Amino acid sequence: MKTREQLKQIRESKSWVRRLMLAMDRPPHTEREWEIWNVIRSLERHDSSTFDPEATDYLLRFGMQLARAVRDGKSQEFLDWAKAIDEWKNYKPNPDPLRIDILNYMMFHASPESLAKPISDRTYTVEDILAYLKAKNKKKYPLDEKATRKAIYRIRDEWGFTIKGTPGRRWTTSK
Repeated sequence: MKTREQLKQIRESKSWVRRLMLAMDRPPHTEREWEIWNVIRSLERHDSSTFDPEATDYLLRFGMQLARAVRDGKSQEFLDWAKAIDEWKNYKPNPDPLRIDILNYMMFHASPESLAKPISDRTYTVEDILAYLKAKNKKKYPLDEKATRKAIYRIRDEWGFTIKGTPGRRWTTSK
């Protein structure tokens, strides 16, 4: 996740699940991405050893949609599908593992009293996030504590969640 456009989409997204998907940078964001995903998923379910009537029904509807396009002479629909499939196949994802891990922490590892609150109303501490990242980090990305703290505050500004305390020098309690 490097582009300003993707960061803008994350900031403007109302759904935390959509924010996670954008941070994971999964599919190319075409207008037919969900249709392609459904076709692929239905084919996989249809080809499995157990019969799945829902997958068969979806593939039948998809085939009817293409047959109607042939009957009505809508060749542009086939060109749109070809373009979407090419984008889908040629897409190289560039996920941001730090953003993904921070968002996972925010969604699933909050304190019990804050789990009842919406994510935007929860409060987190940098120390808790750092502890989670250190425990989770298995050589996925370099974890420089100072740089990670800065990244946490940058992501906080992008996503609009609350962190207890103020950024600055961390004072030790022992001498």
